[in-house]
Amino acid sequence: MKAILIIAFLGLSVYTMGQSKNERTALANAKLLEATVFGTKDSATLEKLFASKVHYEHSHGQVQTREQAISGIVKNKSVYVISTEPSPYKVETIGDSIFVNKPFRAIEKKANGTESALDFTVTTVWFKEGGALKMSRRKATIIKQN
Repeated sequence: MKAILIIAFLGLSVYTMGQSKNERTALANAKLLEATVFGTKDSATLEKLFASKVHYEHSHGQVQTREQAISGIVKNKSVYVISTEPSPYKVETIGDSIFVNKPFRAIEKKANGTESALDFTVTTVWFKEGGALKMSRRKATIIKQN
C-alpha cells in the first residue's frame, strides 16, 4: 500500500512540475470556481475570481455579463450532487491566456423539487489582471451522448 501511495505522489509531482506557476494557479482557481458555483455560492469569492469583464456562457447557450453571472450564481437555490467519478482537468497556455477544460457531471436538485442530470464540459479562460489571474470567459458545452 505504501508503494502505491509513493508512486501516486511521485506521478502527481512530475505532472505538476510540468506546469508553470500560472498554470497551477489557473487550475486552483478553476477548482475554486467550480466549488463556489456549484457549492458555496459565495459572492466575495466570485468577485475575486472574475475579471472586470466576463463572458459567462451556460450549456443551454445563455450568455451573462459579470454582474449577471454573479447575481445568478448567488441567487441560485439549486443543490448539486457532483459525481465522484474522477474527471481530468486539461490546462493549456495560449499566448497570455490559460485555458482550463474539465468534464462536469452532477445531478441538479432544483428548489421546486425537480432534478436534472448535468453532463457538460466547462472551459474557463484566465489572464492576468491587476497582478492576479482572473477568469474572463467561461463556456459550458453539453456532452453529446451516442
